Amino acid sequence: MNDYLTKLNKAQYEAVTTTAKYARVIAGAGSGKTRVLTSRIIYLIKELGILPKSILAITFTNKAANEMKKRVETALMNQSAVPFISTFHSLCVRFLREEIKVIDYPASFTIVDDDDQNSIIKKILKDLNIEKEDLTPRQAKSYISYHKSSGVTYQEAKAMAGTYDSDLVSANVYELYEKELIKQRALDFDDLIIKTCEILKKFKNIREKWNHRFRYILVDEFQDTNDMQYDLIRLFMNGDTELFIVGDPDQTIYTWRGANVNLILDFSKNFKDAKDYILKENYRSTKTILDGANHLITFNKKRVPKDLVTNNEQGKDIVYYNGKSSELEASWVCERIMELKRLENVKYQDIAILYRSNYYSRAIEDQLIKYKIPYSIYGGIRFFERKEIKDALSYLRLVLNSKDDLAFLRVVNVPKRKIGPKAIELMQEGAERENCSLYEYCYHHLDEFSRYPLLSSFIEVIELAKVELSDENCIYSKLLDEIMIKSGYYQMCIDEKEEERNDNIKELVNLLFIRQGEGVETVTLDEIVQDLTLYSAQDEMSDDDKVVLMTIHTAKGLEFPYVFIVGLSEGIFPSAKTILESKDGIEEERRLAYVAFTRAKKQLFLSDSEGYSFATQSFRVTSRFISEVQDYIRPYFGGTKIKPSTIIPTKPSATSLSRDDFTQSGDKIYRPGQMVDHRAFGEGIIISVDKDSVRVAFKNPAHGVKQISKSFAGMNPR
Repeated sequence: MNDYLTKLNKAQYEAVTTTAKYARVIAGAGSGKTRVLTSRIIYLIKELGILPKSILAITFTNKAANEMKKRVETALMNQSAVPFISTFHSLCVRFLREEIKVIDYPASFTIVDDDDQNSIIKKILKDLNIEKEDLTPRQAKSYISYHKSSGVTYQEAKAMAGTYDSDLVSANVYELYEKELIKQRALDFDDLIIKTCEILKKFKNIREKWNHRFRYILVDEFQDTNDMQYDLIRLFMNGDTELFIVGDPDQTIYTWRGANVNLILDFSKNFKDAKDYILKENYRSTKTILDGANHLITFNKKRVPKDLVTNNEQGKDIVYYNGKSSELEASWVCERIMELKRLENVKYQDIAILYRSNYYSRAIEDQLIKYKIPYSIYGGIRFFERKEIKDALSYLRLVLNSKDDLAFLRVVNVPKRKIGPKAIELMQEGAERENCSLYEYCYHHLDEFSRYPLLSSFIEVIELAKVELSDENCIYSKLLDEIMIKSGYYQMCIDEKEEERNDNIKELVNLLFIRQGEGVETVTLDEIVQDLTLYSAQDEMSDDDKVVLMTIHTAKGLEFPYVFIVGLSEGIFPSAKTILESKDGIEEERRLAYVAFTRAKKQLFLSDSEGYSFATQSFRVTSRFISEVQDYIRPYFGGTKIKPSTIIPTKPSATSLSRDDFTQSGDKIYRPGQMVDHRAFGEGIIISVDKDSVRVAFKNPAHGVKQISKSFAGMNPR
């Protein structure tokens, strides 16, 4: 009996055990998509004998990837061979470490994050004497990212700009930005995917190698995939690759950053004979919450029709409140929180307040403070965005890559070494003259900087760290700890009475120790530093008992027993900007509302306010979303709602594959040309035999040629 299969409902079981080459799983909110994905991976390995190393699973956040890894490793009883489960960016980093040398980049390339990008762009704008009124760093960054993700080079951008001054200025900044990255042998997040696609397209032998490496590709949150990510997936595929995607068109909320909902809607058109599996059973919310969410999303046209059902209780009413002002709306939210705390002993951490835009939290925060309700803004200053963590990682980056000017500029004067703007200018002029990095110039010309004795000490710290790192027995955690001691960074924090920053660095030291010791394969320091740069907004969350505030976009993938959605006014939610900028804008906003509704497990509260909005420069009017679900909500002051129709949930039933059929067996003797019977794929013939697997061509053309583990009990020679 395979325990993980018995826990699946009928629809989940059919999806997990499919033998379809291409499968699309439409997974409604709270329908157990993570369980389906992990079960599918386990099924491929345990029941079909697929080699773990031939499986690639892609998801959108490190948190989701790590959760999936843990579940799979536990199910496989921590066997040494495991599938490759990662984000798009982590996949590309792994690929580029192996292959980037073919385009004359080092494997130890630097990944620049948002702060690094801003530093480069600000310097370019300053050098070009461009005022903020003409082009802000944020606008320049957006321009560059848009063109790069659209496959437009800076040469093409300049040609497209023609004689339009504003476009030409942006294109010139784009050019200098790209040249600076090349000079530093650095890549930004867009480059990770762009360079991977470039290599796969240009070098047939490399593409064939990776096509052969990953024969089974699974993609999570497929509705959020953009065109560039889709191209990447296709480049990793050939005619033998099997593709299993999971997503929900009703939860496509990132079109503003390139997500293309048509990719999941048109999956069957792009992949012939693809099979669909729809997961409708929700395990999260009450029937009342689902009734409202189901009705709301029916107003959208671009979707795969489905109604979420549940075996959960009917639950409490969805409560709606209209305040005469934003302050009264916020006060009402606080009173309901205090009521939940007092009458039902609800923990603060079980309550989330969601809003469309960050600015809407101001009134809410004011009232939370007045009511003395503890709260945190999820997505505020996160661990890897804290100054001391970025500083510590910059020291390590400089040890790994002497050409990393961004890391050098960040820490050369931290702690303070009396190296002012004039000294930096001299370094930059010298480095440009000799066509080398700032660190390299200082290292070879220390005599020119005799007025700055602490610079010599800084260079010594880095050089000693390089020597230590060259030792194959180097302990990375100890290395960073010593850098922080010798550089005076720890002492600086003590002197400034900010020991908490030292505690954060110590946590980073601990993380290095854990990362170096985990896993079967040896991991290098530059791999760890590169991976840490990829951490995203949902990679940490406090366990403190506080009400959580966040935007709805940040809340995607999370759930809370009690959810307040505030600011439901026309122009705010739905956003007037989104509606004006896109013909499908209102559908995007409604999907966002649907996502917000389905974050709630036990009870949902909706609210808006009257009065003038400086954000929209108009008087607030209640959102159309409230009128669309008016039959499913109860106004706070009086009123009744129509009882929703009863929904009968589907129940699991028997399937075509017997769960009791899977057993273990001893080793078998295989030879090329031998006929075999596979319990799922049927009759086949062995083409070749390797150390731990056999290559089998199956009679049914739908199954084609597959690599099967020798130890798989479900295949027998004739």
